[in-house]
Amino acid sequence: MSPRRTAAERKRSRVSIGIVCCDRAEYLRATLESTRASLTTFAQPVEWLAYVNGRSSAVDRVLEEANLDVRLESPKNRGFAPALDEVYRASSGEYFLGLEDDWRCLAPTPEWLELAVAILDEHPDVGVVRLRQLDDGQCGHFTRHLREVALRHHPWSVKPLPSIVETRRIRDRPFYVAPAEFVNWTNNPTLCRRGVRDWIGPMVSYLPDPRDHRPREGHPGLEGAIDTRWRKGPWKVAKLLDGPFTHIGDVPA
Repeated sequence: MSPRRTAAERKRSRVSIGIVCCDRAEYLRATLESTRASLTTFAQPVEWLAYVNGRSSAVDRVLEEANLDVRLESPKNRGFAPALDEVYRASSGEYFLGLEDDWRCLAPTPEWLELAVAILDEHPDVGVVRLRQLDDGQCGHFTRHLREVALRHHPWSVKPLPSIVETRRIRDRPFYVAPAEFVNWTNNPTLCRRGVRDWIGPMVSYLPDPRDHRPREGHPGLEGAIDTRWRKGPWKVAKLLDGPFTHIGDVPA
């Protein structure tokens, strides 16, 4: 495992990858190992961060072996939103990639991150690049939701491709682009401009109880609350056709 980089080296990072860890050591190990393995030949500096939301000896061992650049922790689970805020606040990269601890990267090379960085470098109207596989078997927009619901969340999942989805090319590779009005906000896995994340603001500000980020009666949940602001924003959303990440956590109920 490569040694930790200095603070000055981290300040030169193009990309910060921040992982929020709960007490799921095996998921975390798969997320870290698969993502880092795909980036062994990535030519640009990457800053690795983790936030441990509640102490776990098994998670401690995984992170000690990983030897990340920045490690933050709370002795007890403070909630998802505070963890997201803390790991982002500690990051320094030009672009931020947020992950929970239950995403496996299936890509064998860094091409996915190279393409995502190039999209943000060369397409200033794009604010985030989505990195989830188009259909990894757990996305409800492919299995349960109506067409009109998909059109407000993942319009590239609708066939035939709706007119609101534009197909662009980067390095002779196609990718999809749609306005934020038609693509909901999601915290992960996406590569995001710092300016976008700063404009969104603190995650805890969207919740009446920062420890409870899920939808419930009277509140749309964290991502749903952010949507109210996000859909009125100026940025478009890009989607890699070959998104590298697949969800390995529990199948949503």
